[in-house]
Amino acid sequence: MNLAGGIAQKIARRTGAGGLMTAFNARRTQAEPTRRVPVQGLMTGRQGLLGAALIALQR
Repeated sequence: MNLAGGIAQKIARRTGAGGLMTAFNARRTQAEPTRRVPVQGLMTGRQGLLGAALIALQR
């Protein structure tokens, strides 16, 4: 699962380090599946600029 932009920053501020996965795993019905899902957070507000730069480099 990839979290990017404002939502990643809001979740990080509210839950602290590791808080997102702790919250997911606290729900018994979702605990096992979410433990197997890799989670990455992009904590910059410049996703659009980084994406455009990547596309420009690939051309």
